[in-house]
Amino acid sequence: IHYPTSICTFITSLNKQKFSNSVITIQKKSFNRKFTYSNKMTKHNLMDQPAPSLVLQNQEGELVELKSFIGNGKPSIIFFYPKDESYGCTKEVCGFRDSYSVFSDAGATVVGISSDPVDRHKRFSDTQGLQFPLLSDPEGEARKLYDVPKTLGFLPGRATFLIDKGGYVRDVFNSMMDFEGHVKKSVEFVKNQVDNN
Repeated sequence: IHYPTSICTFITSLNKQKFSNSVITIQKKSFNRKFTYSNKMTKHNLMDQPAPSLVLQNQEGELVELKSFIGNGKPSIIFFYPKDESYGCTKEVCGFRDSYSVFSDAGATVVGISSDPVDRHKRFSDTQGLQFPLLSDPEGEARKLYDVPKTLGFLPGRATFLIDKGGYVRDVFNSMMDFEGHVKKSVEFVKNQVDNN
């Protein structure tokens, strides 16, 4: 998918700033529209439902089924992000990497999903030293299955699904700009799951 240069430049500039419940105006020729970004847990149609499963390739090119990461008596984190190696996505993914000991100690699984191809996932994972799988969703099947909302109506959104030990979606954090919030909410969720064991 290729996005207009002006939009990509806009997103890049946003990625270098931090917004919370802020209103952003884009102005270019006749295009003038306001968008509100809200950093919050989102009421989602998968809430309290079993987390969906499908088969995707990981960064090693292996076919894996999402359900192999879900349930099994341990919490799971599935996060969708727009693009490997972009500023915001690198910040978010590396946040999960840096907090991985929390997830590992709790026996929790962490899985990242984007539309990037396997070879790009492999390069990104190796460069950043990731300890968890990145799954390739080139056709957007997983995004549709998990009903991940788009940003600005057409850009791939950023959403994290917090799944309990029984494989049920308990919370969804949806924010394009609060990269650290996705990690923070995931850490809190996993710790609560362990405390309530």
